[in-house]
Amino acid sequence: MDVTIKTRAFLDKKRTRAFKEEMTRKFGERVADYITENIEEGGLDNGGAVILIKKVPRFFKEKGRDAEWIPFVDVAREIKMKRVVVDQPAVPYITNGADVMRPGIVRIDDDVEKGDFLAIVDEKNQVPIAIGKAMFGAADVVSMDKGKAIKTVHHAGDKYWALKQKA
Repeated sequence: MDVTIKTRAFLDKKRTRAFKEEMTRKFGERVADYITENIEEGGLDNGGAVILIKKVPRFFKEKGRDAEWIPFVDVAREIKMKRVVVDQPAVPYITNGADVMRPGIVRIDDDVEKGDFLAIVDEKNQVPIAIGKAMFGAADVVSMDKGKAIKTVHHAGDKYWALKQKA
């Protein structure tokens, strides 16, 4: 079931600066250029939240105290997130929300640590197809033969994706 934005309010300068600093720590310097002006926070009907930049949904988080901001797939293309490259046979599964299994991984950035959010990129086009959260660091993933390595947290067509069409 899709989610909808119930409330919206512009962030003041202090909250905008705090959000920008948090995203820079999490995703690197490139995101700072991306978070510019007209930043709104929206409350979602499922208890989560969304950040809109120039009226376009760019980050979301689930309901809960420990929820973290997750970039939409198109944002991953623009901010050059850490990434994991998957082989073509894995693509249809991941674009439908499946987690990334070790046999499908072609490459993973060396600096990936457990808990990092990653752009899941297809091998052929080198384009992000989903956002995932690393269940292990890069060295551990490389040494694995099988098993789940990346938890998929967002993909085109999921319940948050519809926010992009409604905003």
